[in-house]
Amino acid sequence: MKQTVVSMTDVQALLDARVIWAEALTIIKEKVSQPSYQAWFCSIHPTVEGNTFVLETSSAFAAEWLRNRYFYLITDALVEVAAEIRYVEIRSTLLEDIPLEFGNDDTHMERQSQKSIYTRLRHMEEKLDTVLFLLQREKMS
Repeated sequence: MKQTVVSMTDVQALLDARVIWAEALTIIKEKVSQPSYQAWFCSIHPTVEGNTFVLETSSAFAAEWLRNRYFYLITDALVEVAAEIRYVEIRSTLLEDIPLEFGNDDTHMERQSQKSIYTRLRHMEEKLDTVLFLLQREKMS
């Protein structure tokens, strides 16, 4: 049985992410309707990966919905709570785990490679959105 070793730094980062997200949720709750809050925000799991604050949802649809409709609200709330946040990523926990197709042929490897490139591009796009948002916010202050 494989055992995962987790450092105390990782544990502290996870605890910090949960505290920051809980504070951000209090801000978000004031700005969205109760049904929207319950539907879209209550099941998000926060983590930190390097210098990126990651919000994970249980479906690709929810992640896309949050990115398209609430990205700036979420980013603004997170930065209000923790000004040191530089990147925010919203993603599905399932997206990375689902293979596009099964098999060991070249087509499978090519599709996996395409999926990997798409995922990296999406992550870079989210980081760019966060940076642009923060620059605009700084300019307005």
